[in-house]
Amino acid sequence: SFNSPVGACPSCDGIGTMEFFDPHRVVGFPELSLAGGAIKGWARRNTYYFSLVESVAKHHKFSVEVPFQELAAPVRQVILHGSGEDEIRFNYTFESGAQAGRRFTKKHKWEGIIPNMERRYRETDSGAVREELARAIEVEVH
Repeated sequence: SFNSPVGACPSCDGIGTMEFFDPHRVVGFPELSLAGGAIKGWARRNTYYFSLVESVAKHHKFSVEVPFQELAAPVRQVILHGSGEDEIRFNYTFESGAQAGRRFTKKHKWEGIIPNMERRYRETDSGAVREELARAIEVEVH
């Protein structure tokens, strides 16, 4: 019975399809640098997300000005999928309030762009955010 999980495909829970963020869709413009817009929403124009990328770049000693496709495979892996147990020093700036403009540093693991997008897609209440993130989703039929 379709109402019973017994015997259902463990990958898709018996639904027949799986949705996942496709790295080729996430990195829409691999010929561009991270600073120049290789990944929409993570370029220099978005100061918060770009500051995260800059911290990862500083820690792993790569340039955000190099085309994404020319970065070493392990660097691309960290950017997209996270740092694992490796903690990175991130620099943050208060955007508003009494401390606006003040900078602080915090050391923590880097979740990666794809896990970040997956989390935001699951947690958002905004239809516009969900729609924008959905552009990087691929559907796989089982």
